[in-house]
Amino acid sequence: MSELKRDELLERITARYRDEWRMEAWERWLATVRDEDLDAESAIIDSLLRTDWALASYRLASLHLGSPLALDERRVLARLLLGRHVTHAGAFTLVEELVAMAPEAREARVQELDARSRLPSLDGVHSLLANALRAIPPELWPTEPLHAGETRPDIGVPGYPALARALQSWVDDPALKDRMRQAEERETAQRRPDMMGASLRPHLQAVVRALAASERPTDATELLVRMDDELRRLDIVQALAKRKQTPSRPVAAAVYRGADDKDVRVRLARLDDGRFGLQCKLGGRYRWIEGDREDVLASVPEDWFADAVAAAR
Repeated sequence: MSELKRDELLERITARYRDEWRMEAWERWLATVRDEDLDAESAIIDSLLRTDWALASYRLASLHLGSPLALDERRVLARLLLGRHVTHAGAFTLVEELVAMAPEAREARVQELDARSRLPSLDGVHSLLANALRAIPPELWPTEPLHAGETRPDIGVPGYPALARALQSWVDDPALKDRMRQAEERETAQRRPDMMGASLRPHLQAVVRALAASERPTDATELLVRMDDELRRLDIVQALAKRKQTPSRPVAAAVYRGADDKDVRVRLARLDDGRFGLQCKLGGRYRWIEGDREDVLASVPEDWFADAVAAAR
């Protein structure tokens, strides 16, 4: 019976892949699973099957240092991966950390990780914001839904220098401000703005950690709230640039971004003169409309109208 269960589990896993190397890797992993753990492991794997990177991270991390994690610990690892509360590299660091701990400390750490794994998922959150959230205690996370409950913002390559400059302007401490400047200057000097997000990530994490450990830890929360608002604004700026549409006044804030199951279809912005702007598909083309609140809202497609009106209050 156990061999039949192993074959069924391997079949479900390899159905996602076509290359022989991955199938062989999963066969090696499956050989380490005890017969009495097969049902539990099968449930874990089924929960991970929808996400390739989490599935691969779970296999590699659970084998790291000779598969040292107990079944309950592997369940916690799987939930952390699914909720994106730990990155691919972070999963390995976590295993190493647990293995090095004394039993009592390890048990306490697993309980802490279990609580974190049950926090709202970071799947669908912009990677820079998600990494910053992982760096601070959950009690300092913003209380409102991230991205206003909308889909992940797409700020494009030009958005990262703009975000770096905004972060510099929001931080008062000269040392922290300098860390933000380093991220921008490094990739600007190398003419690689496409890498600015990766360069910015460790600096941003260091900044929010420092703020969280300061006399006013809520400064970290305030910074991330402002960053979230800026990500949504830059998404609209990027969408306009992509379609070569130029607003008459700069976009001051994102008001609403409505999506279907494929992409964002409606973008409602507030301009710096107080008027509204709307990008949406009308008559088969994406158009940019500016005007007063009521006039602009009248052009919002029916599927998104109620939500757009509520957001524009």
